[in-house]
Amino acid sequence: MRKNNVHEVIDIRPVKKMEEIKIVEPATKGFMGMGGKPETVRYEKTGRQIPSRHAELVQGGKQEPAWRITYYVDDPEWKDYSGRRGQYLQIEIVLPETIMKKVEKLIDANPIFIRDIVERVMKEKILSDASRWSANQPDEKSLRPRYENWLNPRVYIQKENDPKGWNEQSARKIC
Repeated sequence: MRKNNVHEVIDIRPVKKMEEIKIVEPATKGFMGMGGKPETVRYEKTGRQIPSRHAELVQGGKQEPAWRITYYVDDPEWKDYSGRRGQYLQIEIVLPETIMKKVEKLIDANPIFIRDIVERVMKEKILSDASRWSANQPDEKSLRPRYENWLNPRVYIQKENDPKGWNEQSARKIC
């Protein structure tokens, strides 16, 4: 990533799970009431991946396929609250497919949009003190990546059907 001046990676893909089939073994009566077995139910994995439902992963979620955005930032000069360098941020957001398709279009049009999403998630859902996200003074320790310090930054946008490995078309310049 550093060699290609990429500090941010956005990975967009559906959430999948291993398909299971339900196998019911009926009860047996035995002989003269002895030796019978109750009905048993077991699940076997088929080896096939199927989409997970948003409601299976998020309380109060939608009954549609779930999609995950993983956002990763790596900056060797970024300091944590104690002053240690080389921090990174990784956050995963699970959305229903209808919302994800809208978010994906916004990210494709302007990749910086992901930063707004991450800031809202951090301030509203994760941090107990939202002021920790943005430091006002240069010497303050902020949990927010120092985007403004990067020269000619690029973001790498990776999607489910993209080829494996480095793909130059997936690295987008940020204005």
